[in-house]
Amino acid sequence: MKSIIKILIVIVAVSGLAFIAYNKAGSRKGLEVKVMRPEKGVMTSLISATGKVVSGQESEVASPIASKVMKVLVKEGQKVSQGSLLVVLDARDASNRIGGDKATVGEARAKVEQAERALRSLKKVYEVGGASLSAVQDAELQLKVAQAAEMKAATELRSSSLMLERYRIVAPFSGIIVKKSVQVGDVVAVGTSLLSLANMASTEIEISVDESDAGSLQVGQEVEVSCEALAHRTWKETILRIERVVHKDGTANTVKTRVSLGKNVTELRLGQQVDAKIKIAEKNGVLKLPFDALIVKDGKKFVATVRTGKVHLEPVVTGLEDANSVEIVSPARLDEEVILSEGKTLVEGQKVSVATRISK
Repeated sequence: MKSIIKILIVIVAVSGLAFIAYNKAGSRKGLEVKVMRPEKGVMTSLISATGKVVSGQESEVASPIASKVMKVLVKEGQKVSQGSLLVVLDARDASNRIGGDKATVGEARAKVEQAERALRSLKKVYEVGGASLSAVQDAELQLKVAQAAEMKAATELRSSSLMLERYRIVAPFSGIIVKKSVQVGDVVAVGTSLLSLANMASTEIEISVDESDAGSLQVGQEVEVSCEALAHRTWKETILRIERVVHKDGTANTVKTRVSLGKNVTELRLGQQVDAKIKIAEKNGVLKLPFDALIVKDGKKFVATVRTGKVHLEPVVTGLEDANSVEIVSPARLDEEVILSEGKTLVEGQKVSVATRISK
């Protein structure tokens, strides 16, 4: 039993010595790091955004009057031509008014004809001396009054007829019904949206760009567009319009931007999602490093270089950024190896040893 205890004591002692020796060696060796030398090359700064296909001409078809919906003659997704009948409203009151106006026009016409006959008869009597001139003038005045009444009645009939047309809602242009907002039997007020109509001959892409990036956009800028639904096909488009209104999109502020959609991309449908990349700057001969090499402390930026086995924090000024790299504007040269921190905390004078060198 004593022999076993002695053996265990020896094992523990040896293990402790080995652990101490390992830690001392590790302390001498320092933190293992990955390093690389800065490279020079092309730096392209892009704004990436998602968008969707929209119509360049989209309109809410609203009710011009208060009435009841009697017929809805279209459905969502249906193509219609300009002038096609879309919705019929309850026009019974308007029809009754037209009936009354027609009767009024008939009565006024009869009075005009009666006044015309009376005037002709009176003129004949006047010619043979059987009537006075003032009587003829009174008859002429009565005819003018009757004619004015007829003109007023005809005007009211035309107005009623035009009003009747407002109960028949037609397509203002050729397109596709993208939304149907009412059903038969609904009672609508003036201005109530009945349908949404989009012109498929005029399609665009709408993207939402972060407010902080919107200042870099310009009408006419080239946009690289891709679509997963088209086997990641990529093509070029152009910025058409940039809204001057900032929209609240969740927690972000965004600016809606309209981008062209070429006639050669006819497979895309309204609402289909696309990805957009906008090149806002490009430089050649740029000193650049991966983002992993950048250290931010107290609002200042540094890179960590290796000097005689120790960390040296070098202040830097950055410029353009792309998806993976950042431009080092100052210092203009970095001849030392730069540490890729990869989340490690690095401090000035810390011992390090190079475990991996990355060469580009």
